[in-house]
Amino acid sequence: MFVLCCSGGSGTDPALTVNIRTTSGGSPTSTVLASTTIAGFSSGTATFYSAVFNSPAALTGGTTYAYALRLVTDRATGTYAALRSNNNQYANGAQLVSNNSGSTWSAQSTDLGFRTYMTTPVVFGVSGDLVSSIKDANPAPGGAPHWTSLSWTATTPPSTTVRFQAAASGSAVGPFTFIGPDGTNGTFFTTSPTSLSGAFFSGRYFKYRAFLSTTVATSTPTLSDVTACYDNTCSGLANGTVCNDGNACTQTDTCQAGTCTGSSPVVCAASDQCHDAGTCDTGSGICSNPSKPDGTTCEDGNPCTLPDTCQAGNCQAGPPADADGDAHVSGFCGGDDCNDADAQVWYAPVEVTNLTLTTASPADPAWNSQGILVGPETTYDLVSGSFGIGGGIVFTAAACLQSAGQSSYTDSRPDPPAGEGYWYLSRGRNSCGVGTYGTVQRDTSIPTCP
Repeated sequence: MFVLCCSGGSGTDPALTVNIRTTSGGSPTSTVLASTTIAGFSSGTATFYSAVFNSPAALTGGTTYAYALRLVTDRATGTYAALRSNNNQYANGAQLVSNNSGSTWSAQSTDLGFRTYMTTPVVFGVSGDLVSSIKDANPAPGGAPHWTSLSWTATTPPSTTVRFQAAASGSAVGPFTFIGPDGTNGTFFTTSPTSLSGAFFSGRYFKYRAFLSTTVATSTPTLSDVTACYDNTCSGLANGTVCNDGNACTQTDTCQAGTCTGSSPVVCAASDQCHDAGTCDTGSGICSNPSKPDGTTCEDGNPCTLPDTCQAGNCQAGPPADADGDAHVSGFCGGDDCNDADAQVWYAPVEVTNLTLTTASPADPAWNSQGILVGPETTYDLVSGSFGIGGGIVFTAAACLQSAGQSSYTDSRPDPPAGEGYWYLSRGRNSCGVGTYGTVQRDTSIPTCP
């Protein structure tokens, strides 16, 4: 408990954090053993405030500990104050102050007033339970392990009890479902020794759960030892009782007419397209995994590799996809072929170059073919218009002389009037697209050809 007050406070009253800490060299450390809070307050009257620890610290007599007081958040106005002495009152005690979150501490010549309350009651819990480790019957192959009895030694003073439930499983990892004499989790074994029904407790592995309880806080039962016994044959077990026929390749083994019989054989399917179906090892239940012959056709899931073949049990990618066989990899697969279904084209036309007139009259315009660059399927459009001295070229008035033709053209038009001339522009086209007349303005203003 601390004597605290608030001076000049208004607005929100932040809580105070109270820590119990270890010390080193006479100063608090950063190790917090227990922590709680004191609710914020605004009273200016010195009052005892309690700091109650829901999880108290375990303290050792003769050891120096520290408590630390700090605000959860700063006050907007006012000051929290604590009652202190005018000098150092506590032997082997000291008041220290930190202005840097506990990185360093400075000793004061006064002590804060406080009271502490410690309790050391010795009481026992009302109840508790113990789950055993796994017990392994370790049966010989062909057996049908089942657990037959459970016995224990316990001391039970008045008002105390010891009860048991048990569980069996065919696997060391369970599941283990704890049950009592009637096969449900609502009943318990209370008398030692007790018989276990093979119908309820069949399986190689066994665990028990002991329940200890008391109605007197100063008294507890004591459990000294527990013994579980088992049998390893189908003798006396009902048909359908789980057993082990010693063959790991039979997945369901049950007692039938006193004999452990296996069924549901393991099916060894091929693990993937580059392996054949295997055979089951009766000792391990593991299937073999034989590889298919190298060169067997497979599919690696990548349409950009063709054909794929099995190599050492793995599907290996074939060469890059070239469906049309033009020695250009499909553009879909990262290559330069824009149409892998057409062996006569692999790239969209680029701008026509080197357009010249090879004769004066009639005009015979020709230009560089793009057959090698983009594919021999490429054809060409040719447009033309007239212009005069001092006049500009009007692209919107262009006429289509040739559509989807070759890389040359014989212009049979009469010569233009004196002082005028003809201009020519050509562009390529193929199944990958249409080329350009050289600029966006020309492409958008020249009428479609044809």
